[in-house]
Amino acid sequence: MRTLPRWAAAILGCAIAATAQTPPDEDTPVLGAPSAFDLSEEREETLFLPPGTRLYKGPAFRASVINHFTQETPVLLREERPSGWSEVRYAGQIGWIPRAGAGAATADPLFETPPANPERLARARSLLASNHRELRLGPYRLFTDVEDDALLAKLDRVAAQIPALLEQSLGLVPQPGPDEAVVLFRDEGVYSDYLRATGDMELGTTEGHAGGGLALSYVTENKETLRRVMVHELTHLLVQSSLPSHQPPWLAEGLAETAAFNQLDDNDQFIPGTLDGGIERTMTAETVGFGGGYTVERRQYTEFIGPYAGLSHLLRQARAGELGSLSEMTAVASDDLARATDPHHFYAFSGFAVRYFLEGQDGALAPGFRTFLNGVARGRPAWGNELQKQLGLSWEELQTGYEAWLLETGCALRLAEAKRCRKLRARD
Repeated sequence: MRTLPRWAAAILGCAIAATAQTPPDEDTPVLGAPSAFDLSEEREETLFLPPGTRLYKGPAFRASVINHFTQETPVLLREERPSGWSEVRYAGQIGWIPRAGAGAATADPLFETPPANPERLARARSLLASNHRELRLGPYRLFTDVEDDALLAKLDRVAAQIPALLEQSLGLVPQPGPDEAVVLFRDEGVYSDYLRATGDMELGTTEGHAGGGLALSYVTENKETLRRVMVHELTHLLVQSSLPSHQPPWLAEGLAETAAFNQLDDNDQFIPGTLDGGIERTMTAETVGFGGGYTVERRQYTEFIGPYAGLSHLLRQARAGELGSLSEMTAVASDDLARATDPHHFYAFSGFAVRYFLEGQDGALAPGFRTFLNGVARGRPAWGNELQKQLGLSWEELQTGYEAWLLETGCALRLAEAKRCRKLRARD
């Protein structure tokens, strides 16, 4: 995409103004004639769009297309957003184009967000107390029987920031559906009743889940844990409105985890790129089966609540040579994760992997990772080979960099073994 300096754009504008034509109808392909382009503000920069570029009504591929340029066409740049979209002016029209090159601009949306499941919402609402309320939780409707107004107000403030957080850090532009909703139960037992009623007892070891246009959780004893759970689940809903469904678990869980990692300031505002603590605890899981009788299988596992706990675990695993590899992580399918004996390791691993792709190598990986996400939004595969290609490093280089970044982060937070941190400082 070529640009003209502002002084050249002003001269070109003077020559064009006398021959400006009437804007074409929205459905009519534009031939890219320079005389059709409007320079009402000399300060605006000129971009030359390649043939095939589409002009969108909003900064998202699912927005309606208001023009399709079949020849190289000059437009005026009005605004650039961190998400990778630019607002431009053409022939009196204001629209949006992606900055990720001609390929990104020409792609049609290849998916639609799955519609919300009204039956599940109705089932969840039927289990709430009779005096439950309908409120707002950021961009979503909230149905809850929780009476703690201060808690609900805090969750609403936090939830309202998540779309902008995803846009700024990942370049995603979520568009929540009007029929999507959140249900927050007052009691854990009622949440479990819902899981039994919907046949989702395998989710009984989690404190929330999202899917089918619905996010659900219950009020945990630790309110900060609840806040992280809600950020995680709402991120799932928002990502599902930005990317095709059925994404591999490393991407779905990694994006949700890294969003939930962020600290809040005293005004409940996200501090992007931070880690907000956490705890570890030993849990007992129950698996219920109904085939041929009622059976309960119990097992113990360690759960990592919050990023400090997850990072401490990953550092211990790395020291023992049991961390696992990025290439293996990106090959895990949903069925594999469901059968995993330690899914919480996977959540921590993928969450910190996504954070590494955004911050590691002094930020050098971030453009490639955002390009990867942009491609996934347009229907490109979300598996490891495509990720590795966009990041531009071998798996060995990425693995070495990931483990070094984990150690550096752990040393900075005094979570890593002091002896290893001294060696790291000596090497630097």
